[in-house]
Amino acid sequence: MTAKNKKFIQKFRYDYENIIRELYEKKLIRDIREHNIKENSFIEISRNNKCQESKILYDKHLPIDIVMNTLLEKKEYNILLYDRAIIQYEFIIKEGKIIKERLIFIKKHNYLWPKEEIAGKDMDNFGDDWYVQELGIPVVIRIDYDIANHEDIKHPITHMTLSNYDECRIPMLGSVSLYNFINFILNFFYDDKLDFKSKFEEKDITITENERKRIHLEW
Repeated sequence: MTAKNKKFIQKFRYDYENIIRELYEKKLIRDIREHNIKENSFIEISRNNKCQESKILYDKHLPIDIVMNTLLEKKEYNILLYDRAIIQYEFIIKEGKIIKERLIFIKKHNYLWPKEEIAGKDMDNFGDDWYVQELGIPVVIRIDYDIANHEDIKHPITHMTLSNYDECRIPMLGSVSLYNFINFILNFFYDDKLDFKSKFEEKDITITENERKRIHLEW
């Protein structure tokens, strides 16, 4: 492993361990699936149980019930929050820099259950239970960073996609660390925040001048 990649992994592990610790302390976390760190000419960080079923997320013809239940049954997540919201993340790093990433947040309901309200409920039953019965509007947020497929305005290097809609690629300032993504989720969906300070301070600006002229996220 190169020195730059090693430094990135050290910072990533520091952030990850503290994220998990704080989520448990805040009683926001239900389960985790450990990630793999594969070392080649680049570093790949992804779920160690990633399987074909994860592709169901990109099937636009399926209702959220089927998508969520499949992901939950196959444990296709990195982090499962207390209300069964799913967080997934994948990174490819070369010479200490992110060259590709995908960050996903899926919440079946636009309702914030108090932790006490669902404490002790059967969270592993995917049949006729409270989670299936409750109706609501789902939230699906995906952040992609992909240099190889960049096309000015049409496919920004860093962009946010909402509700899995193909043409929705909202330009973003630059790549997003796991820390900032988790903080974004906590800030805007759970009225909370991470308390520790991240090891990542640098910001990789990828937005183009043309993309800046449009509505974008100054992340």
